[in-house]
Amino acid sequence: MKAASPFVQVIAKSWWIGVLVGEHAWASSRLVKVIALARHGNRTPNAQVVEVCPKASEGILKEFRTEYAKQSAALSRVGMSECGQAGRFLRERYMQDETSSEGSSETKILPGGPFIDTERSFFFSERMDRNVVSLISLTQGLYPLGTGVDGFSAANPNYVPILTAEPFRDTTMNLPRDGPCKPRYSRDKKAYAKKLGRKLETEADSPERDMLTKFGAVCGFDFLKMRPSEGEQKEAGDEDKAVHKPTAWALKAAADMFNFANNEGINITDYFEAANQPVSLFEQVKSLSTDFTREERFGKPQQLVYWLGDFFARVLRPNLSAPEKSKRRETFSLPGVSLKSKFPWSLTPEEFFDHQKLLVFMNHREFLVALCTVLGIDWGAKKALAPGAMLVLELHEDEGDYFVKFLAWSPSKPAFADKAEYHKEKRPVSELFASGPAGDAHEVFPTACRGSIPGHWCRLEEVFAAYDELVNSVGTWQEVCHLDHREQRSSSFFGLFGTPSSTLASLPSVDEQERFNTLNLIAEDPSPLGGIYSGSYHGMYDNGDQLLKTSKDHTTYNNFAVTGNWVVLLLLAAVGAASIFSRLVDSACRVMTTLQARRDALAHYSLMNN
Repeated sequence: MKAASPFVQVIAKSWWIGVLVGEHAWASSRLVKVIALARHGNRTPNAQVVEVCPKASEGILKEFRTEYAKQSAALSRVGMSECGQAGRFLRERYMQDETSSEGSSETKILPGGPFIDTERSFFFSERMDRNVVSLISLTQGLYPLGTGVDGFSAANPNYVPILTAEPFRDTTMNLPRDGPCKPRYSRDKKAYAKKLGRKLETEADSPERDMLTKFGAVCGFDFLKMRPSEGEQKEAGDEDKAVHKPTAWALKAAADMFNFANNEGINITDYFEAANQPVSLFEQVKSLSTDFTREERFGKPQQLVYWLGDFFARVLRPNLSAPEKSKRRETFSLPGVSLKSKFPWSLTPEEFFDHQKLLVFMNHREFLVALCTVLGIDWGAKKALAPGAMLVLELHEDEGDYFVKFLAWSPSKPAFADKAEYHKEKRPVSELFASGPAGDAHEVFPTACRGSIPGHWCRLEEVFAAYDELVNSVGTWQEVCHLDHREQRSSSFFGLFGTPSSTLASLPSVDEQERFNTLNLIAEDPSPLGGIYSGSYHGMYDNGDQLLKTSKDHTTYNNFAVTGNWVVLLLLAAVGAASIFSRLVDSACRVMTTLQARRDALAHYSLMNN
């Protein structure tokens, strides 16, 4: 008999909630801990805008008042202010000394006063500079200047430790761009670039072509031919020097430049008027760029798997699941804590679970889009995420059961005129974000929470089941990313002996992995997509998109993994037997040599006596 899917199992378990809870106000519940998933704030444009939008990039980059670098896209002044306001929101809602209207006495789970590193809070950032600076800004809003420990500096600052991902080995925060899935991500981007290129080439009268042509006049760049427009060549022959990148890549960089500039309080209307184009074209281009980017990066369900990477396994499951009371040892890879409660100075896993109250993770927008899509949260799955936005997960316990309350938070939006004035006069723009409400927070209810009552909280099991359903259908990220078969065998082998298996331990470089990736663990044999995806994922995949693998492929992979394990064991047994045999032979030789020496000595002794 076929086992029920995770969703069916969870719905069966949680059906009684709809009967027993009704309009229950959760008065007896308590807030256990909070996990905040944030996006970096407003930033400066990408470095390539000088090539793909030469007419506007020079002026806009100058207005950002930052040194241009080929590794650009640093956090802007408004971006720092947005993230600082995110920290203020967390402070007002969860810190005990705060008396603001945000939150209630039940939500005040963080101790007040200065930041003291007692592991009650934890901060982790994807390694890009703008993410690190965003998280620094957030911690300064959470622990403002002047509230730190006394006796160090008259300013009483708070120094809050922040951890970041390892470069090029990231499997938790940015797997497809800074981890072992980069080759697969590159192939997906190239496939979409070809698809979009064919569409733009064959549909001569499409609105997309018309919009790209008009926007090209604003930028001085031909987005269809991917080269500077006539009259924008820097020197003779430049008209033949194409930028060998996809149209979607160039359009996103240029659209982001205008979007971030507008959010910063920098005037962009002059550039459109100079090209005889209405300013309304900006919103149209931004929408088109968003559509291209979503289809490129989330057009297939398996792409959701590599954007989420190890996050469920390393962060959500261990930090939201209460450990067994009898458990004496536990290791949390994130936040990086090893508990051995046999020592009187160490917390038990159960004590630590209740001790740590706040975990904050700073990342790019793609991570939040993927998570919201899997859970069925329109706020992030369908709507454009504002710079600095956060999805806050509150873990509540009620009579032994655990529930998650989801809060969608966005920074406040000061009037453009106010930001422009502050920008022009070089006044601290953070003042516009320091007073009034700390952004906008509202509760969102995931459609993945099928067994819970809409409008109430989501059972913890349903959060995990939504991700498990995705993985069971399209594969783990290792399978989706086509990791080298040697890597898979290594992980499986170590797992047999209880050694922590880590794909980071022996991970080949991206280039090496791509060269030796000769075994397709997942055949690209399409099978019709149905079931959960057509309903839970908001129709993103209702167009008959195809899954990557079939059950046959999965069986082949499993058979390969099992066979690989037995081969390794047999080889080890053979090597061990050979080693033992060699030692036995060596020992026998030593014994024979010793006996011969004794015989020679006795013979010599007898000869001397005779």
